[in-house]
Amino acid sequence: MPAKTFSIYNKTILHPLSKQYMNVLCLSDFPFGTLNQRVKLIHPQRLSDYQNNASECVYVLIDLNGNYMEQKQLSEVFSIIVKSREYFIHNEFVPFLDKNSHETICLVSYIDTEES
Repeated sequence: MPAKTFSIYNKTILHPLSKQYMNVLCLSDFPFGTLNQRVKLIHPQRLSDYQNNASECVYVLIDLNGNYMEQKQLSEVFSIIVKSREYFIHNEFVPFLDKNSHETICLVSYIDTEES
């Protein structure tokens, strides 16, 4: 079920085909609204042979060509969010979020226009 509030964060993954490290933009949950068309659920590979724990599945933002979106494309993500008029960005909460496993960029809420 889609989430009404989710965070956008950076995560380093090993691309399954190119075998290169990438800092991709991820979401903490699958979102409501138009942004859900730009999300793909992946199971990232281990970053190193010495890493024992298996990574959890993550929701990665993708561009129109289906490629993973990287940190350098953050302005494009914000443009999608703002132009859709379906979301509110809670950047004031970032200092309070858990940053142990990834770098949180912002918290985003879906604005349900059908609720009264």
